Amino acid sequence: SIKILPFDMTFNRKKSAVFDKREEEWDAIVNKAHKEGKIATGLLPLFKLHINNMNYLTSQFEKSYREINKNVVSDSIRYLMVGERELNFKLIEDLPELVRFKDWQSKKVEDWLNRNSIMTKNILRFSELTKARKVVVLTGLLHKYILKDLLSSSNTDGKYELVEYFEK
Repeated sequence: SIKILPFDMTFNRKKSAVFDKREEEWDAIVNKAHKEGKIATGLLPLFKLHINNMNYLTSQFEKSYREINKNVVSDSIRYLMVGERELNFKLIEDLPELVRFKDWQSKKVEDWLNRNSIMTKNILRFSELTKARKVVVLTGLLHKYILKDLLSSSNTDGKYELVEYFEK
């Protein structure tokens, strides 16, 4: 039999509007600082690398589902997310107008890691509760790398095998 169970039950939609507004404000300040040459010379290579990675990923989203699910895209997202965290906290140290975003950035990272941890726990819990022989997880692409990492690290006893749809 087939059961459809929600494993991502952690996201509060009301936070979404506040998040979007803060994200837009953050981007506007960073873009303005870049245009005005206010980003420290030492941060520019990291900043430009981040922009190049974002452009690469945006171009990938225009491709087929099979193409965007290749490991190279997932690995690129992992690299981008980690690099973005590093860059954002360095920008906060470098640009006085971003200091007020420090707690927000920390909370954003914490919420992202917590959300994916809860999703992983729910997937494992539902699998155990239902005694499922196969579990299919459907999620947004940005979650793929971290869920794979968390599920792999949770599989210390080798109880399950992670197989991507396109690996068959």
